Amino acid sequence: MKVKDLISAPGFGSYFYEDIQALQSASLPPSRRYRTPAKHAEMQFVREPAEVLSLGLVLEDGFVAWGDCVGVSYGGKSGRDPLLRAEKIGHWVNDELKPLLVGHEVPPINYKGNFPKAVAYGLSQALLRAHAHAQAKLPVSILCAHWNLPLPTEAVLLHGSCGEDRNANVDKLLSFGIGSLPASQGDDIACFPGTRGENLIAYLGWLKERVRYFGGETYKPTFHFDLHGALGKIFPDSQSALEDYLGNLYQAALPYRLRLESPIIEVSRTEQVLAYERLKKTGIPIEWVVDEWANTLDDIRAFVGCADMIHIKMPDMGSLTESMEAVRLCQSHNVQSLLGGSCIETVGSSELSVHVALASRPDLLLIKPGMGISEGFSIISLEMQRVLANLRNSASRQPNALR
Repeated sequence: MKVKDLISAPGFGSYFYEDIQALQSASLPPSRRYRTPAKHAEMQFVREPAEVLSLGLVLEDGFVAWGDCVGVSYGGKSGRDPLLRAEKIGHWVNDELKPLLVGHEVPPINYKGNFPKAVAYGLSQALLRAHAHAQAKLPVSILCAHWNLPLPTEAVLLHGSCGEDRNANVDKLLSFGIGSLPASQGDDIACFPGTRGENLIAYLGWLKERVRYFGGETYKPTFHFDLHGALGKIFPDSQSALEDYLGNLYQAALPYRLRLESPIIEVSRTEQVLAYERLKKTGIPIEWVVDEWANTLDDIRAFVGCADMIHIKMPDMGSLTESMEAVRLCQSHNVQSLLGGSCIETVGSSELSVHVALASRPDLLLIKPGMGISEGFSIISLEMQRVLANLRNSASRQPNALR
């Protein structure tokens, strides 16, 4: 089937771009972020609405296969592409991408080009939907066939991030029985984790009480904190002080497993790898999660020897097929994978992440989009159950369909 036209529609993501450099340099409550001047070269204010450009592949039969070009909340740092601006990327799409597609057969789902990551992400979504439409199959079936994988029969475990609303949003996550939480944020260091990390330790005590309140002694979620480099700023010159604190943090989390994502953020991938190697050598049984500087398959290869888990941020990877390969790469090195992304994504990109997860089987799938918890949980969990129900229904009519 050929592409008859390529159309686009600008819009907004489900959360905001934020200037993490400004936020970590001075305590700034959310209410003041919208009009406080930014330090980020690509931003006017510390918090700005995230932008999206939807791409629509108009097929010969009139069907429009949509995909959403979108980045991440903290774009333009740690090797990431610049923040997406819908008007600018729209001109690029019309001038550069449209001539490559219109009038030609729909490219394969692993179609590659010298595209901005956000464009590659949106285009790959549209291509997957186009092939699913043309073959009258679910997107997960297209992915499984491409990699010669079995069709899924079980859901993927979910991971939740509470953002700044660490109490009310955690209660929402716990009410859903989520197995990995609260992620949280380390943007306002004085507030959380505290200037010496004291607020994080106190929070662990509160969190354990809430877990027992919701699930008793049988509910054992993993405590996963994304600190956005905060510990590196709290303990910049003393490895021994950092190690003492990490030991206390581990003890405070017991009897629950503890993961720390981006406790330290360095200025390059090489330095980031060295930082994680030092963390592993401490012997403290915390699970170390890589996010920053892991934006490509080559990046991930550099981290698999020093990380317990890789956060695969789908917009940073670009094409959906790159995210598939990233999960498989982690699996081949016995490293856990969190198939994630950003709170600024859309319903469309989030729903397709479910298909990627069901096909590739990461250890965790991020609840997204937005930071309201219940909305993202509904979008992700319901799409997952719909897909599995569809596959079971097909299997009941075709006994060999799931083999």
